[in-house]
This record gives sequence, structure tokens and C-alpha cells, in this order.
Amino acid sequence: MKKILIVIVVIIFIVILSISLTKPNYSHEDIVALINKGIQNMNNMDNLSYDTQKEDGTVKHYYKGNKKKMITPTNNVFITLEDEKTYMIDKTEKAMIITTNSPLSDKEELQNEALRMEKFNKNDNQYRYELAYIRDEKIDNKTCILVKQCKFDKETKKYINYTYSSENQIVVYWIEKSTGFVIGIGFMDPQKNIATPKSIIKNIKCGEVTDDMFNDMLELPNDYLVLENNGNDDIVRVQ
Repeated sequence: MKKILIVIVVIIFIVILSISLTKPNYSHEDIVALINKGIQNMNNMDNLSYDTQKEDGTVKHYYKGNKKKMITPTNNVFITLEDEKTYMIDKTEKAMIITTNSPLSDKEELQNEALRMEKFNKNDNQYRYELAYIRDEKIDNKTCILVKQCKFDKETKKYINYTYSSENQIVVYWIEKSTGFVIGIGFMDPQKNIATPKSIIKNIKCGEVTDDMFNDMLELPNDYLVLENNGNDDIVRVQ
């Protein structure tokens, strides 16, 4: 009987050891490297489109060279061309505003958002801001690591959950393991350890954006009002 118990204990120990050795773990440096890999992968995509699924609807994004286009859930269109002019087409008001102040983000926006805490470390002597691995998790059928924002107190040598919302929620990101793309951002209740995505990147495609997709401003109906910002915060009627 004693031998059997010893064998059982040894088996349990081996199982626990194997689980601990195979359980993935990512340091802050590993997470940053994975996100930077995603930035590099996106930079290599000169022709890219994807959807951002949010609570209030889906935003469509298109990138080709220096051209950018965004279609909002209300079907309004924003286009920035190579001359840096932006055309904002409001289909509800039947108007278009031409401006040089583009509201459109770069294709790496979510990647850079996940890394923004790195900038805090340059000016904060009390805390070191980091991204901490929580677990592997699938989102939109993609294998990701789920990470959270946290900060390390240099005086007490302890980690603290980093929150900046009134509900004391922790900001979390889903990062695709194969590409390094940040494909989800959301919040986690620290008491429940359950993360809820608020924004998900879907339908990432490369090579399907064509030049004629940026011609919306050339196809406006005649009854549209066209205004232009002359650079001095003055709006001038063009037609």
C-alpha cells in the first residue's frame, strides 16, 4: 500500500511539474516585442483593410500607400489623400468639408495604444508601467495572449493594477500570437478576472484596396454643400 501511495504522489508531482513547464508565460519585454512585431508586420502591408467592431457599430478602415479611408457606422466617409487633404463627407447633412487636419489614425493605432505606457516610464520616478500576461485566450477565433496594464511601485517593490476609469476597471489587450496584432481592447473586473472586449479588429485583409475606393468626393450628388477649411480656422463655401 505504501509503495502504491508513493507511486501516486510521484505521478501527481510529474503532472504538476509538466503543467508548470508547459504553461506559457510572457514577461513585459516579451509582450512589447510581440506588439512591435505586429507594428512591423503592419508597416510591411502597404495595402491593408480591416473592420473595428465596437458597441455602437462597425468602423471600416482602408489603407493604400499614403491614402486612408474610414467609413463610420452612420455611413459617413473620411478620406485622406497623398496631398494630406482630408475629405469629410456627411451623408446625413449632405455636406462635405475639405481640410488639412486629418482625424484619421494610422493603421498601427491600436498597436501604439498598447505601448503608450512605455512613455510614462521616462518621467515617473515612483512607478514603472508594464504589461502583464494574464492567460492565453481566443477572440474572434484567433489565438491570443490576454494582457493587462499594471504598474510596479519602486518603493514597496509591489505590482499594482493600473486603472483610470471611474468603475476601477483594468485595461486589457488581446494580442494575436502569430502576428503580434493587437486585435482587441477592453476592460477587466479585477474581482472576477473576466475580460470584456470593447473594440475588436476583424476581417484583416491585405492587397484588396484599390485606388478607385478613394474617389467618393468625385461622385457627390449635385445637392451636396461643399466647404473648405482654408487653414486659418475659417470655413469657406466652395459650392
